[in-house]
Amino acid sequence: MSVTSKKLIAAAAGAGGDAASGSYIVCAKTSGLVYLLDHTTKGSLSTAATYDVGSTVYDFAFSPDGNYIAVATLGNIYLLDHTTRGSLSLADTYGSTSALGVAFSPDGNYLAVAPNGTSFILLDHTTPGSLSASDTITVAGYGGGCAWSPDGNYVSFLSEISPYFYLFSHSSGSLSASDTLNVGGGNGYFNKDDTFSPDGSYIAVSNDNSTNFRLLSHSAGSVSQVSSLVLTRGRSSAFSGLGDYIAFTADSYTMTLIDHTTAGSVSVADTLNILSTAGSCDFSADGQYIVVAKESDYLALVDHTTAGSISLAVNFFIDGLNQRGVAFSPD
Repeated sequence: MSVTSKKLIAAAAGAGGDAASGSYIVCAKTSGLVYLLDHTTKGSLSTAATYDVGSTVYDFAFSPDGNYIAVATLGNIYLLDHTTRGSLSLADTYGSTSALGVAFSPDGNYLAVAPNGTSFILLDHTTPGSLSASDTITVAGYGGGCAWSPDGNYVSFLSEISPYFYLFSHSSGSLSASDTLNVGGGNGYFNKDDTFSPDGSYIAVSNDNSTNFRLLSHSAGSVSQVSSLVLTRGRSSAFSGLGDYIAFTADSYTMTLIDHTTAGSVSVADTLNILSTAGSCDFSADGQYIVVAKESDYLALVDHTTAGSISLAVNFFIDGLNQRGVAFSPD
């Protein structure tokens, strides 16, 4: 989800406004069967629709308006139509592109693709529901995560098999190198992940080395590390809509809620045993729920309605659930 959308939704919710968010969740079975889950009743899940892409899914991204879902697989990029809420159909396929991560730009006009290779890919989505080539840039090793700054001027990439975090400058569908940073890790273990704060000033990085969580400072295309935590080998991270908390999942039964109420500083706010090894995670835009794909055929819906505290709301069974790839809708 666009971090700009998250920030606006969270601000409205905090002000008591009508800010529906996270009404749907997308995940998949290892077979490639995509599940759209209904979360219109907060704290409760049911299956709304399915669509079979026929290949193992590695990541999802909702367009900022919620009308489309990008699906990364090792064979193709699938674009699913969600213009009718609660239903899925195929809008387009971008073929022969092996991908491990996807992220829509804040305006929805471009799709960043973290590659299963050495070419970071930018796809054009200026025609809604259609994907075409826009630009590529060379990176060292395949990737587990990519994310956009809220102004759409920068896109990040975190390699899985090298220790490098890349920041690219973006303008009208073109990419250029902006900065790189050695963040450690790089042994290809599962899913390293990166995510921008809603104001674009910070980037959360989860990875698999001895320092499992790093907080990077970002200003005008330059990045540096400002804080870190030693946790279990990281798999995924996600900022809340206001950027005051960060969800962190690891190669363990324990997920961690990280306190970022003081900008640039991180500490452990709470931990939760989610009953099996965690995979990808995402925060709802209003910051009230976290969704975690797990190893044991269950998807965890975690309650964060009390700021700084997490508890298990729902343990939803999906036989053969894939740990990689889960996302809340923006609406």
